[in-house]
Amino acid sequence: MRQMDYDDKPRSGYYPGLLWGREISGKKWKLEMIADYDLKASGGQWLSVFVWLGEKEAHPHRGSSRSALTLTAFRQMDPGYGSDNFGLAHEPNGESKDLGREINSVIFERDGNLFTVYAGVDGKDYKKGLTIFSPRAGEAPSQRIVLGGQAFGDPGSCATYRSIKFNGDPLF
Repeated sequence: MRQMDYDDKPRSGYYPGLLWGREISGKKWKLEMIADYDLKASGGQWLSVFVWLGEKEAHPHRGSSRSALTLTAFRQMDPGYGSDNFGLAHEPNGESKDLGREINSVIFERDGNLFTVYAGVDGKDYKKGLTIFSPRAGEAPSQRIVLGGQAFGDPGSCATYRSIKFNGDPLF
């Protein structure tokens, strides 16, 4: 079965994948994540962690029309497209930014209406990847961290999250 984190209905042969989400709160916060990725080189594989801001009762997928802002960090491998990298993206109307295979750490920061994402290796050497100013996201009634992904091809790709912290405290 082909899964994705981009929709809440089947589309183009893909089905909504399992998303794990947790509500977060505050106008100023820091979310840190370090993961080890094991992606299989058979078909498209994508594992993501994203911060989603939008309507309270909405399904928090990346392509939701009910979101004010989605900031995504993803690890992907797809031999058909020649991709094997870690990247950052934002929606709506955003773009993707490829950062290289070795990236496995990300920090999402919020300071009011300013959202910044940094990427690094093993929790060190962080570099700024995205900065978004969004008054609409700043007023969103719900904000969540969401873990998800998509897969096409053989099963077995996974992410082992070494650490996910919100304002310095483990999320689980």
